[in-house]
Amino acid sequence: MEHPITWFEIPVADMDRAIKFYNAVLAGECSEPSNDGTRTTALLPYGMVGGGGSLTMTDGFTPGSNGVVIYLNGGEDLQVMLDRVKAEGGTVTYPKTDMGSDMGYLATFTDSEGNTLGLFSQG
Repeated sequence: MEHPITWFEIPVADMDRAIKFYNAVLAGECSEPSNDGTRTTALLPYGMVGGGGSLTMTDGFTPGSNGVVIYLNGGEDLQVMLDRVKAEGGTVTYPKTDMGSDMGYLATFTDSEGNTLGLFSQG
């Protein structure tokens, strides 16, 4: 497998609030929400190299902090995104931490919907 993650969905309760949060934190633009009759999705502002993801609102898909943690690309220095998390009302749950042995840095945060996500960067 070249890329272990091909797609992920982040559950949301309020699509407008979630789009505002992720647009600010990722310094990009989510797609306009689309609805197929059963679910509403907005694509995150990432290319498809290595996978991508969306914000998703549908019955039975509830935001929360008890589940798999997806780590988003934190760019050159994930602290920049962590600072945006705080500015947008999210909570840093694990600060930028050096993984040692030149492996990079990671951190986790709670988003506007109550989900726990991570960030990873080399710097």
